[in-house]
Amino acid sequence: MNERYAKEYQLFYERESAHTHETTSNNQDSV
Repeated sequence: MNERYAKEYQLFYERESAHTHETTSNNQDSV
C-alpha cells in the first residue's frame, strides 16, 4: 500500500469513524 494513500485513508477513516460513532456505535465491531 502506498504511504501517501495510507495517510489519506487514515484521515478519511478517522473522519468517517467519528461521524458514524455519533449515529451508530455498532459499526465499530465490524472493523
